[in-house]
Amino acid sequence: MDRPEGSASAVGDIPEGPLVEILSRVPGKSVCRFECVSKAWLGLIADNRKKLRQAMQGLFYRTLEYPEGYDITAFELYDLEYIYSFIDLTTRSVPLDIDPGFSFLTELPEIQCLVSRNSCNGLILFENRHKIYSLPQSTLGYIVCNPTTKQWVAVPTCGSTASFTYTYLAFDPAVSSHFHLVHFKVGSNDRLVSVNIYSSETGTWSRNQIDEQEELGQSEGWRDYQVRLCMSGGVGTEGSRCAFVNGFLHLVVWDSGQPKVLAVDLQGKARRMITLPQVAYSPGCYLGQSQGLLHYTTQGFSDAHQERYQLRIWVLQDYDTQEWVLKDTLELSGENCIGNMWGFFVFNIHQDCNVVFFTKSGRELMSYDMGRKEVSVIATFEGRNHLTDAFQYVPYFSKLPALTNNH
Repeated sequence: MDRPEGSASAVGDIPEGPLVEILSRVPGKSVCRFECVSKAWLGLIADNRKKLRQAMQGLFYRTLEYPEGYDITAFELYDLEYIYSFIDLTTRSVPLDIDPGFSFLTELPEIQCLVSRNSCNGLILFENRHKIYSLPQSTLGYIVCNPTTKQWVAVPTCGSTASFTYTYLAFDPAVSSHFHLVHFKVGSNDRLVSVNIYSSETGTWSRNQIDEQEELGQSEGWRDYQVRLCMSGGVGTEGSRCAFVNGFLHLVVWDSGQPKVLAVDLQGKARRMITLPQVAYSPGCYLGQSQGLLHYTTQGFSDAHQERYQLRIWVLQDYDTQEWVLKDTLELSGENCIGNMWGFFVFNIHQDCNVVFFTKSGRELMSYDMGRKEVSVIATFEGRNHLTDAFQYVPYFSKLPALTNNH
C-alpha cells in the first residue's frame, strides 16, 4: 500500500520507508514471525515482500552420471557433464518460478562444464571448466547469477598458474549491491601463493594481496597457512567450504599443525584466526553458517568395531571469545551406518533453522532435524548417477546492476 513519503506506517509512528529499510536488514526467519504480530504487520510485509530478506526456500543439487565401467575412485575424469535439479523445502500450492537446471546458463555457447562453487544471500557462483577435468588450467572463467531474476555476469579468471585454486563468493545486500570473489592460489605444498579479490563495482581483480601486504610489512604469516581439503561430497567439490559471517569470509586452514578457521575481509587481509573445538581432525569436516552463527561439523566412528558412526555439530556461540558449543550429536548404526567414513559428507546447513543436509555415498540426499531428532531421505540416486553437491536457494528479487546479462 502506497503512502506519502515520510508519513507514518500502519504499524506505528515510524515512516514506512525507514521501517522497511530496517526490516530489510533483519533475517528472513524473523520477518516471517513479524507477519503474525497483527494484520497491519502482515500487510506491511506483504506490500514490501521483494525488498526484504527472504527465508531459505530449498536446495539446488548437482549430480554426475559416471561413464559405464568408470572407476569412481580414480582422480582423472573426462567429458564431465553435471545435471542440476531443485528440491522445494516449503509447502506451497504454486511452484517457484525458477529454472532448476540453469538452462539459461548451460545453453550459452561459451559454457563447457558448469560447476557450482558456493551460494551467498541469493547469488550463486559457478566455475566454467573444460569438460576434460584433468587438463591443466581447466578453469575458463566464472559466472555469478541470481536464479530468481535469471540475471548473470561472466567474470574472467585470475590468471592462475598454481596447482590448485579456490574461489568464493561474498555478497551482503544489506551492505552493498555489489559482490566480491575471493580467490586463493595454493602451491604443491599446500602453502598459499596468493590472494586476489574481484570487485563487481570495479570489474577487476586486485593484485596479489600477500605480496602487497608483505611490502607493507603486514603479511602476518600468510604464506605459513595451509589450505586443507574439506571433502564435502565428491568430484567437483574439492576445497574448503566457506561461510560468510559478520562481513568476513571464513574457511578452514591448517596452522601450526592444527585446523583452524581463518577470517578474511573483502580486501584480502587475514583478520582473525579462530580455534576449532578440540576434537580429532576430520577430513570430511564442514563449515557453514546458520542463523547468523558459524557452524562446524566433524565425523567419525564412535566405536572400535566401526559399527556406529557419529556426526557432531558445533556452533560458535560467542564470536569474540571463540566459544564453541556442541549443539548436537547424531549416531548412525544398522542400515543407516555407512561403514566407510569417506562415503559420508555434510553438504549444507539450513540458513534459518537447525537442519543439516548430508549424503550417504552419493546415493541419498538426507536431512537431520536437530529439534525433532529425525533423519529423513529427501532424494535417492540410482545407477551411475551420483550426488556431488547441494547448495541453498534464498530468493533475492531485486535486480542488480552488477549482473549485466538478462535471460
